[in-house]
Amino acid sequence: MAATDPYLTTDLIRKYGWEVMVYLSNLGISLLSESQLLFVDSGHANALDSDDTVHGHKIDMPLATIDYAIGLCTADQGDVILVAPGHAETISAANGIDLDVDDVTIIGLGVKDKRPKITLSAQASTFEINADNVTLKNLQFVGSMTGGVTVGIDIKTGSDYVTIDSCHFYETANTLELLTVISAEDKTDYLHIKDCVFTNLAGGDNLAAILTEGDEHDFLVVEGCTFIGDWTNAVIDLNADNIVFPLIRDCTIVNYDATAGTAIALASATKAIMVDLRVASGDANTYPVSDISAAYQMGCKGCEVGLEDVSRMGGATATDWAS
Repeated sequence: MAATDPYLTTDLIRKYGWEVMVYLSNLGISLLSESQLLFVDSGHANALDSDDTVHGHKIDMPLATIDYAIGLCTADQGDVILVAPGHAETISAANGIDLDVDDVTIIGLGVKDKRPKITLSAQASTFEINADNVTLKNLQFVGSMTGGVTVGIDIKTGSDYVTIDSCHFYETANTLELLTVISAEDKTDYLHIKDCVFTNLAGGDNLAAILTEGDEHDFLVVEGCTFIGDWTNAVIDLNADNIVFPLIRDCTIVNYDATAGTAIALASATKAIMVDLRVASGDANTYPVSDISAAYQMGCKGCEVGLEDVSRMGGATATDWAS
């Protein structure tokens, strides 16, 4: 349900002048004339989840949770949710936060450990995305469930043009994993994951940082990301079915799992485009990139045997991409 008196872009300009648009632009925020801007800050003394036309519409009268803010958004008008530095909330159930409104952007403010933190505290707890044209930016996600959280971000079937930007995914102990960090179900085209950091600790049961399930994940882009940890399946697991031209570029991918060690898993017919990757494996007998028979690679290190830029943690000597 939308707020009865939303704080629109025109109201911001009227109150603060055109300079506010420059400030928001520097945060990567592009507002339409009818976009509303909502504020979330769990640590503020006045924080309250209430559709009273006041809370969420003023910085000093914020909402308490992200999910409630999503519920005040209107589809396809470019609404933006700003989440304050130091904001913290815990997800303890499936779709505990449900981004189910099209064309909504959620931006965390702050840097390093002051960025908003979302803790997943139960095996089935998820941040669910079930909408098109949505963006998550500058948020922290941390696992806090002994035995692992099954899926951190669950992108539901048919959610196209999802962007996950500049987020950090991590664990504080190898028993508190995000087993699969980001899972994309069928028909999630134009998924864009950029400038994110994925880390975990050795000895856990982590499966994958990014997993595609089923088919039709056309034109997936993963760029500028860093992956350092221990994943037993693959760091980027695109092996469920053929994907039309996924692009993986400018990433550092280190999987120090001594049993599996795969960095990228592809289906045999996937024409993946891999550019400027730094790849290393902890298993001497496993290819860091599985089945590249239909893929294209340019300027990748730790890749093909016989090239001068080979970088190895393991000692495999087979053809294609050796560790």
